[in-house]
Amino acid sequence: GRSECHVWSSAPAYDFLAEILGVKPLEPGFAKILINPNLGDLKWARGQIPTPKGDIHVNCRFERGEFRIDGEAPKGIPLLVQMPSGTKKEVISGGEFTFSEKR
Repeated sequence: GRSECHVWSSAPAYDFLAEILGVKPLEPGFAKILINPNLGDLKWARGQIPTPKGDIHVNCRFERGEFRIDGEAPKGIPLLVQMPSGTKKEVISGGEFTFSEKR
């Protein structure tokens, strides 16, 4: 009489946000956030990630030989965005961000 799949069904949602979009807390409570996307064979991925500080929006894609990532994070929350090449970009106080690099 009980479902064993209910609890386990949340794992793919977390994996998408944390592994593909790469959104993870760098400090407790998402006081500082890492965005390190890993699209693998995907051409694009986008999502909205709820955090205690507010929602984070991430949109990343490969187009015309370039990787692009943009989005928005709660104001006042520092971000560290790691590009596929390993280059790190800092966003000091949240808000909108856009980065790109040639492949």
